[in-house]
Amino acid sequence: NDMPGEIAGEEIESVEGEIIKVVSISGNGLFQDNILTLPQMTDEYRTLFLMDSDSRLLRKYALRGTFRINNIGESGHNGIRIIFRYTNDSNYYCVMFNKAGEVSILRMFNGQWLELSDDIPPVRNFPLRVEEDFNFEVLTDPGNVSVRINGREILKGPITLGTDQSGGVYVSNSEVVLTNLEFVIPDGYEEQEIKIPEYNNPGNTLINLENA
Repeated sequence: NDMPGEIAGEEIESVEGEIIKVVSISGNGLFQDNILTLPQMTDEYRTLFLMDSDSRLLRKYALRGTFRINNIGESGHNGIRIIFRYTNDSNYYCVMFNKAGEVSILRMFNGQWLELSDDIPPVRNFPLRVEEDFNFEVLTDPGNVSVRINGREILKGPITLGTDQSGGVYVSNSEVVLTNLEFVIPDGYEEQEIKIPEYNNPGNTLINLENA
């Protein structure tokens, strides 16, 4: 999927529903008034958002907010990785942005990175610019995911069954600021029947992101 110039994709309204505020942050970074500042680091690191969910299991939710990259690093997959369906450090999904302008969804499965490009083709030529705000929204249920940037759907496809509710970010050699972090239960969630596709492939290709 090529995306020259401005952000392309289908224009979709933001998810409306019950908002669950982010209540704390684990990992490095300064968190205050729902603003998370991740200073430039020499090594990549993970930060997880922790939510006040009243102990509910969020089978369907949206993770949304705004990110700004003030300085993109010079090595590895630079910029920001948005994590969703996080189980533990060895099992989660992420939306990957890199300096070359590619956006893709990868899966960390039992400690190894797996490509999902056969099922969710990556976007190329994404206009990732420094010191510019990008609104993101990751809408996911236990069998699908839709990624929206600035109100436009850029990635969509099947993922394997999962009911984990946590989300967060990885940062690699970059200085990032995130604001307006929220988890949202979509309106009508309680009544919706979530259809789980017959899809149990953990990933297409094993990949190594080091020095990528």
